[in-house]
Amino acid sequence: MIQFPLDLRSPEELRDAGIEAVAASNPSFVERVVEEVIRPLAESGKLFSADHVRILADHLEIPEPCHANAWGAPMMLARRRGLIEATGVLIPSARAAAHAH
Repeated sequence: MIQFPLDLRSPEELRDAGIEAVAASNPSFVERVVEEVIRPLAESGKLFSADHVRILADHLEIPEPCHANAWGAPMMLARRRGLIEATGVLIPSARAAAHAH
């Protein structure tokens, strides 16, 4: 019988560990999105979503990350730096691919 190690971390800890792994594997992408995209959006004082981040990043010709889930890393870093905070407002994604699962 094969036994797998039991991971007792919470879902949030597992999520954060995944985001940290993405950030560590592509720090230039993460930093560029935070500074060139998220910071200006946050400083505008207007409500924005991850869709807005992706649209502006595309406009600035920031290459897509290797995996769609990598977009969480810049958002988490911006939150940790105090640039953004949760508002409790849910803005459904307009991207068709976001509804494919």
